[in-house]
Amino acid sequence: MFILQVEGEKKWVVDPATVPYPTTKIPLSTQPQPAVFPYIDRSLDRGDELYIPRGHWHYEIAGDRPSLHLTIDIENQSGRSGIWKYGKKGNYLYLDRDRDRHH
Repeated sequence: MFILQVEGEKKWVVDPATVPYPTTKIPLSTQPQPAVFPYIDRSLDRGDELYIPRGHWHYEIAGDRPSLHLTIDIENQSGRSGIWKYGKKGNYLYLDRDRDRHH
């Protein structure tokens, strides 16, 4: 996921990955307690950008001024997506990793 801070300032806290290779949206009810040592803890000002890898819980804190950010979510193709395409379903966790697009 890419974050672009359009206006104002916002603090972003990103925890270490808790789900390896998530393939669907994860319910908020399963969110763990915030990490003691975050993976990322930084403020974004207008024009700043941030990449949050999949599998990382995150939250943001707006300051006193109005703030606006744009979120761009990218869906990567995994080995499992190819299997689903051809109708073969199963538990293939190792296939949930991102596919190397160069081979």
